[in-house]
Amino acid sequence: MFLHSSLLCEAPSFLPSTNPSTLPPPTEEAVIHERATCAISSLAEDFSLKIQLNQGGAVQPLLRMLHSPTSETQRNSAKALELLTRHYQCRTALVEAEGEREQGGGKGGGA
Repeated sequence: MFLHSSLLCEAPSFLPSTNPSTLPPPTEEAVIHERATCAISSLAEDFSLKIQLNQGGAVQPLLRMLHSPTSETQRNSAKALELLTRHYQCRTALVEAEGEREQGGGKGGGA
């Protein structure tokens, strides 16, 4: 586990593990996505921040991050979306964003 700003998150995948891997190190972009989704999932625990994250447009990028090549980014995104859906406005935004994605008209042009 990794303690960041007094928030408990999984250790980023770029840190060495107890079993050395032959996989190449993750790209800088993958590391940024992993850290960002971890931070957003931590922020989404607070009720007032859920609303701000929703109003700031966090749902669409989190949906895109569900298709990330790194499992930690996927997990963090899923956790953030789950926490956001505990507020009805965020739940509505998620349903609308999913509808846009299925129609192919979402911001960013899909995954």
